[in-house]
Amino acid sequence: NYSEEELRAFLEELKDMNDDDYKAIYNKLYQVLPDFPDRQLSENFSMEMEKQLDRSDSMNGAVVITSWRKWRYYAAAAVLLLVLAGGIYLYLQPEQHNVFAARNGERKSVRLPDGSQVIINSGSTLSLSEDFDVTDREVTLEGEVYFDIRSNEKKPFIIHTKASEVKVLGTAFNVRAYPSEETEVASLVRGAIQVRIKTDTGFSGEYLLKPMQKMIINKTSEVGKDKTVQAEKKTRMLPARIDSIQVNKIFDEVVETAWTKNKLVFDNETLLEAAARMQQWYGIEIRIENDSLKNLLYTASFEGETLEKVLEAIQFSIPMVKYKMENNGLYILY
Repeated sequence: NYSEEELRAFLEELKDMNDDDYKAIYNKLYQVLPDFPDRQLSENFSMEMEKQLDRSDSMNGAVVITSWRKWRYYAAAAVLLLVLAGGIYLYLQPEQHNVFAARNGERKSVRLPDGSQVIINSGSTLSLSEDFDVTDREVTLEGEVYFDIRSNEKKPFIIHTKASEVKVLGTAFNVRAYPSEETEVASLVRGAIQVRIKTDTGFSGEYLLKPMQKMIINKTSEVGKDKTVQAEKKTRMLPARIDSIQVNKIFDEVVETAWTKNKLVFDNETLLEAAARMQQWYGIEIRIENDSLKNLLYTASFEGETLEKVLEAIQFSIPMVKYKMENNGLYILY
């Protein structure tokens, strides 16, 4: 950590840098800080930066603000943020692009170093191995990602989730593996993928999927336990099953991948499941207070609609459903 005096001296040094230096700092920090320049500094340091940067840039009492001065402000703000966090070393390190994430309410399209294209759904994180595209092509997924993998027989692409491992040479498919959900689903659009189910001691089997098939793994049905334990608990649920991917005739869409086209699709889902999807999609908390509503089934498709519009459509389709918004932004279905 740095003292206030040291930070003031650092600001003075920033004043003597030229515009190209500021832009270089800005570009570097933009790459290593995922939310830059949206992160907030404390009010005191923001005021100090304004004071230092504007000291000699006023004319007839009016501050002259130009595009290059915005570069200076953001660069100074970002550098100070790193200093305050004790992380100035990050700026000096090589660029790191090993983790890609989409916050609730957003979706991201990313081209990986091997040329593969992925679309990351809201509330999801994709982590690349340390030597990705050098010695291997392995990633770890929490959430949902659509993969369009560039073929490379020498380096198969492998996705690790909590309950499974998906291996592919070159294909297009979707993997949904949110930690909060009871199932993981790997849906194959084209090509071929191999899915292995994880257990406490390794893997329980290998499944080869064909195009328009999906593997559904139930994480609550004793996945990770041996067969003896399963027999003792007499569970009727299989740890995994293969099912067909169907094109919804009403929407003319493959439900599993509709989200990649910015379409929010509910296909015979319970209202409880729909609420969880909407919360994830819009990044807004939604709660169902009336338990009798949770298992009602709902089918619909929305593209580019606001949460209000979606809730109004649900209310129109199911008249017994009402909703309200609290002062804190929480939506309640009752």
